[in-house]
Amino acid sequence: MGSYLPLTWVEVGVSALLLLLIAAASLIFRLGIFRRTVYAATRAFIQLALVGYWFGFVFSSESPLWVGVAVLIMFAVAVGNAYYESAEGRSELFWPISTALLASLLLVVVPTLMLVVPVERIWEPQYAIPLSGIVLGNTMTAVILFNDRMWGELMNRQEEVLGYLALGATPHQALYSLKRTAIRTALLPTINRLLTMGVVAVPGVLTGQLISGVIPIEAVKYQIVVLHMWAAGATVGMVSVALTASRQYFPLPRPANQSPTPN
Repeated sequence: MGSYLPLTWVEVGVSALLLLLIAAASLIFRLGIFRRTVYAATRAFIQLALVGYWFGFVFSSESPLWVGVAVLIMFAVAVGNAYYESAEGRSELFWPISTALLASLLLVVVPTLMLVVPVERIWEPQYAIPLSGIVLGNTMTAVILFNDRMWGELMNRQEEVLGYLALGATPHQALYSLKRTAIRTALLPTINRLLTMGVVAVPGVLTGQLISGVIPIEAVKYQIVVLHMWAAGATVGMVSVALTASRQYFPLPRPANQSPTPN
């Protein structure tokens, strides 16, 4: 297998011309999203460039301290985004969300580095950082989807929940059926990804390794491991939230068709 072809920053910049397709769609359909797209693409470019230089330093140092700092930053950003996108202002949900993402690291990433990937040290930056990022990102999305569905279920099934509470059920018991529905719904994207992987789309890890010149079957092995980590991380995260958050969803949100009670 040949080695990868390095890109210059000019060539990377030329790829931004593809955004003109969004400009055309925005103009034709009057979407009004082109400026936001340019902002998002510019921000992504800056973020990724900074991350690239930062990872270059961490990889060259091979220090467990800097690897830990890198993983901690990713963890903090994932927690913050999951909380901002799905907690509906309930500060009580911060710790269940944090625990969910921490559990995905401890129960999925660490065992994989110890038992699956043949590394001498689990803090090898080449493996610890990307695998942690992949699992944290997918778990973050799963937790957001879980909470989003929970809020929807809480608004639509308030009488059922209140009925269970009136019969003496604990908050966890009253929300059990809702949590089951939320977990199943939030897991569907991950399951669908498993079903179509390699047939409909070539996944990112496999693509990156193929471009870098890795033997295809070896790249496939790593991609399969990552798929298992995706599914396990998402499940661990959602189950963790389901087990640690119950009272945090009370008081129940007001249904969309219910007007505020007049004073």
